[in-house]
Amino acid sequence: MSVLQYASFILIALLAAFCQNLTGFAFGLILVGLTGALQIISIADAANIACILAIANNLVYLSKSPRTSPGPLLKPMFISSMIGLVIGYMSLAWFTDNGINTLRLILGLSIFASAIALFSINTNTRKTSGKSSTWAAGFLTGILGGMFATPGPPLVYHLYSQPLDKDLVRQYLFIIFSVTSAARLVIALFTGELTMNAVLLSAIAFPAITVATLLQLKYPVNLSRRVAQLLVTVLLLVTGLGLIYTSLKTILE
Repeated sequence: MSVLQYASFILIALLAAFCQNLTGFAFGLILVGLTGALQIISIADAANIACILAIANNLVYLSKSPRTSPGPLLKPMFISSMIGLVIGYMSLAWFTDNGINTLRLILGLSIFASAIALFSINTNTRKTSGKSSTWAAGFLTGILGGMFATPGPPLVYHLYSQPLDKDLVRQYLFIIFSVTSAARLVIALFTGELTMNAVLLSAIAFPAITVATLLQLKYPVNLSRRVAQLLVTVLLLVTGLGLIYTSLKTILE
């Protein structure tokens, strides 16, 4: 990697951490999406780096934020996300070996769909969902987490649609994403997919995102939920469209 690529990677990691701290999700979507669109590193490495840095960022955030009780939603989401995680990781391995551009296209479509889903959340008509939708959200979260280390969209849509306080939702997301990221890293380690390049880049970016997170906690950006959603939505749309364009261009050549 060139110096410019290293600098670009750190800036992308900082942007991902900022959005994660603002909304409770989007770290993996932005990190994996932008590095994939710019082809700075492989999607597999980007996914592993996203897991490492997301865990570090989440633990820093949770250690400095008020504690909340677990609540009844966590257990079914944990169980179903672990099942989906294994299936998603196996799918990533197959696509990496058989169609990397198809993998980029799927990632781009996932990010684009995530942006639309995020923007469509109507917090004025929130209502408590049934158990089946909670299990389904957890399972889809695991699929995306296993494939791209981007578990956010299904769970974000599900939780933000519930009549829950936004700070409680954010903490739920941080806790669940930390556990799914840790589980994915364990799988990557035992399958030999965690490369030294991923570890090195994580170590390089870690100090920057830690300082950024601590500063953001001390001097929070007071944006309304809708404005924060809009900002992240625009960023995800640009990222998703960029991935879709570059992958389709390569496939059709």
